[in-house]
Amino acid sequence: NVESGMYNYIGLQCSEDSVFHDIDVRRAFEYCVDREAILNEILGGAGKVPVSIINDTCVGFDASMPPYTYDPEQAKELLANSSYDGRKLTIVSNTSTKKAEETLLAISENMNAVGFNTDILITEPSTMLDMRRSGNYDLFYVGNMHNGGDPCQVLNLRILNDAHKSHYVNDELNALIEKIKVEMDTTKRNDYIKQCQWIMREEAGPHSAIVQMNLIEPFDHGVTGIDNVFQQDQGTSFHTGLHRHDLTNNSGGIEATIRRIAGKRNFVVGVHLPHQFCGKHERPVQYAYEQRVSISYICLNLFSHLRNGILDL
Repeated sequence: NVESGMYNYIGLQCSEDSVFHDIDVRRAFEYCVDREAILNEILGGAGKVPVSIINDTCVGFDASMPPYTYDPEQAKELLANSSYDGRKLTIVSNTSTKKAEETLLAISENMNAVGFNTDILITEPSTMLDMRRSGNYDLFYVGNMHNGGDPCQVLNLRILNDAHKSHYVNDELNALIEKIKVEMDTTKRNDYIKQCQWIMREEAGPHSAIVQMNLIEPFDHGVTGIDNVFQQDQGTSFHTGLHRHDLTNNSGGIEATIRRIAGKRNFVVGVHLPHQFCGKHERPVQYAYEQRVSISYICLNLFSHLRNGILDL
């Protein structure tokens, strides 16, 4: 049971006609969520409450930032003085996110207690990908991690380039992210990251960190009587090189390869992309899917994240 940089967060729809375009509504959300209860009562205490999506595993992290405060009375006041009109809001997550339904029910209860009107929706992963790609959501709840402890990819892809169509725009934040992408001086770059961390806290968006989770790793040394869920043939390394042109639009090529290697089991897969697609610099990127998810969902994610280079499985 070890600490990690994996975190689950809420993404807010901040378009001009959405309720979260109003900063007071976003701040009301931040105050109303009881993150400690979610961590301890739903996730068994296996983690911590993060202070930001830029967490303590990241370069540039500012440890002086205080944790989120659970203050429903402050949330009620902010919401009462905001432009929120009482419209129904749906919090959505997918079936591959750990304890998604329980967590969404807790967040919904927290929000409704201070004056929001919410319900929840658990979808298939492909449905949720479409919702985020089109911006057709109010709030979504998913997990993420920073590759190599560098928040550049997340900041660039999900905020500057708005991959999930939150429609949140902050010119000062965007300018800092542009600097992070090209700055070679470590001290200056870390300072830009710290500034991003504080702007997102003050702006209460577009992402709100909920929990930072520990990794629980199984070891089978000396354990008998339990069959391995996934076992390599002796002396065999499960590796295949796939180029982008090998894949079809529905990712059938990669799915067929995975099924041939692993059979029809669910399993954990690590992905290596030689080109980091968050900027122009070529850097290794490691994706580790830490939960057991269906082969089809893995394929969908691999295909949606694939850009250039060889894919190693």
